Amino acid sequence: MRESSRPTRRPTGYVCDRAVYSKNAIIEATVFVDGSVAGTWTLARDGTAAVVKVAPFGKLSRADRAAVIHEGERLAAFLAPDAKTHRARA
Repeated sequence: MRESSRPTRRPTGYVCDRAVYSKNAIIEATVFVDGSVAGTWTLARDGTAAVVKVAPFGKLSRADRAAVIHEGERLAAFLAPDAKTHRARA
């Protein structure tokens, strides 16, 4: 790709540099809603449970929140198959 053909502006919906990029240039795990970055997530082990914790950048609609929770539970099951329960919180 030639330098001049690269996009020069950030994707629509980009909310917060500090939430996505750490000081040492590590990109945090992000949540997308309708193609835009809508938050970050982390995986936490709580005893025998695996919990995906979602930190949205703003208020999610009821439907979007339900979809994020559903996908978070699936992600927890994928990342921690040995856990007895898989949950997500937003």
